[in-house]
Amino acid sequence: MQLVICEKNIAARRIAYILSNGQVKSTHLGKIPVYSFTKNDEPWDVIGLKGHIINLDYPSGFNQWTKIPPHELIEVEPCKNVSETGIASALKTLVKDTPSLIVATDFDREGELIGVEVVNLLRSYNPALNQIKRARYSAITPFEINTAFDNLTEVDYNLSYAGEARQVIDLVWGAVL
Repeated sequence: MQLVICEKNIAARRIAYILSNGQVKSTHLGKIPVYSFTKNDEPWDVIGLKGHIINLDYPSGFNQWTKIPPHELIEVEPCKNVSETGIASALKTLVKDTPSLIVATDFDREGELIGVEVVNLLRSYNPALNQIKRARYSAITPFEINTAFDNLTEVDYNLSYAGEARQVIDLVWGAVL
C-alpha cells in the first residue's frame, strides 16, 4: 500500500482525485478524511495534515517565559509535542502495515519540515517504515502532480533542518523578547 501525506486536506483531496483519475473514495478515520483509490493494482491512501501537527515548545517548567531569566531560556532545549492528536491517531492506523510513504507537502522549507516531522512520528509508530519518497511539485495541476509522482525523489533533510533552525530561533527569540 502507498500512503501519501499532504500539508492540507484540500491538497490531499485534489491530489487523490488527480492520481486516481477521478475514481477516489472518501472515508474518515475519526474526523479525519482519508482518500483511497487503486492505482496499478495497488491500494493508495492520501491524508491531509493541518500544517504542522508537531509543536515546538519549551519543556514544562519553562513555559512561563516572563518568570525565567532570558539567558536561561537561550540554553533550554525545546521539545516537540503532537498538537493534532486526531491526525496523529489516523496516521498511526494508516501506517500500521505500510512500509511505504510518499511525502507530498509543499515544496519549500516549511513543507519539508512538516514532512520530516511526520516521517519521524510515523517511524515511532512503525519502525519498519523504510520506503520514503518525496513528490515535488509547484502547483496542484494534473501535469505537475502526475510528473511529480512519476519522478519521486528523496526527502531533503538539509532543507528540513533549515526550517527547524528557523523554528527554534523564532521560539527562543520570541521568548527572550
